[in-house]
Amino acid sequence: MEALAKIGNVHLNVSLDGFRPESHGRFRGDESSFVKTIETIRHLSRYQLLQGLLVTPNNFAKISEYAEICKFAIQNKATYVLINPLSSMGRGIKVQKILRTSDEAMRQIGKITFPFSSHIQLVYIRFPNKQKLPLGFCEAENIIYVFVSGEITICPYLVFAAKTPQSLHKPKEFIVGNIFKDADIMAKLDAYKFQERYHLEDNLTCKNCSLNSQCGKGCPAAIIASGQRIKEGRDQLCPKSNSFKGGKNEKN
Repeated sequence: MEALAKIGNVHLNVSLDGFRPESHGRFRGDESSFVKTIETIRHLSRYQLLQGLLVTPNNFAKISEYAEICKFAIQNKATYVLINPLSSMGRGIKVQKILRTSDEAMRQIGKITFPFSSHIQLVYIRFPNKQKLPLGFCEAENIIYVFVSGEITICPYLVFAAKTPQSLHKPKEFIVGNIFKDADIMAKLDAYKFQERYHLEDNLTCKNCSLNSQCGKGCPAAIIASGQRIKEGRDQLCPKSNSFKGGKNEKN
């Protein structure tokens, strides 16, 4: 931590998925990990390295714990708390049905944590949505991701989603190159142009929607994970989606 602080402009996020050994620790596979995680967060704060706390709601944690996490984040001068439920992609494929927090519990988490938004930035990712439009914009290409093998993607979630059994896309579609093998990796990144390759509005519902020009169309990785093609599918968080339980039963 001393070395990172000397380098300067280094910021770290830490996953904290509950505020007890029985929640965070159990969710992470080792109850003793909770004490170590809390200790590490405090040390990072002292060295001014802490940026945010990343929270994955799960069935081991009580609703009240998410308020405790917000308080702890404020005490340790974190910039934000990002709350993101388990999705049917990446590691979430195997455990989502067992560990994923219900939509009603997610709404309660939003309600109990929102009062802290005047003291810290709260980032709610893919919370249940019955009426909010327009949806947010995709961040693919804005934040690149490097795998240990050196492969670079414009969004890791696109790769994770493409690996799900129901995916109609291949992971290699979203791999731009390899930093160990491609001397022209920067040129490849500049030339990729995700939004030009995949037009998120190419389904009839989006085309006929009055908010089409203002809407970000949500998350294309979620569209892939649901077994749809990016160009024809819709994010299930859209209230107009057929697959969304709270939406209207529309026909394409």
